Amino acid sequence: MNVTFLPGSIKSAFLVLIQFICIGIIAFTGKVIPENLFLLLALIFSLILAVWSMIVMKFHFNAAPDVLPGAKLTIKGPYKLIRHPMYTSLLLLILVWIINDFTFVRLTISIIFFIDLILKIFYEEKLLSKNFKEYSKYKKRTKRIIPYIY
Repeated sequence: MNVTFLPGSIKSAFLVLIQFICIGIIAFTGKVIPENLFLLLALIFSLILAVWSMIVMKFHFNAAPDVLPGAKLTIKGPYKLIRHPMYTSLLLLILVWIINDFTFVRLTISIIFFIDLILKIFYEEKLLSKNFKEYSKYKKRTKRIIPYIY
């Protein structure tokens, strides 16, 4: 297992720091296990998507947007439809938490989280394009975070 949280640049470190702070604040300011069956199923789907993504990547991933040395472009499993399934999982998780136990603090933090994640995605795609010549072709046949939509 090769999971790293040590980013290669200040920009990466800042994006990851904001991401983790937002997740922590949202998690610790309200309920995280939904009582509503639909929200519980969405939460379970979010976790399954995250685990599936990690398994497909053979646990060789990075919390920072930087490309790890020796990394290979993964285009199977959930990556066949979306380029960032782990981010999709996080977005769904945060959405479930906000709907499940809404407060304006959680909403404000989730907006900051969403903006941070979108900036992180754009930055990561720039780095992936530099490191993998086939990435531009891959981008044309997949969506960023929502299959067939975005």
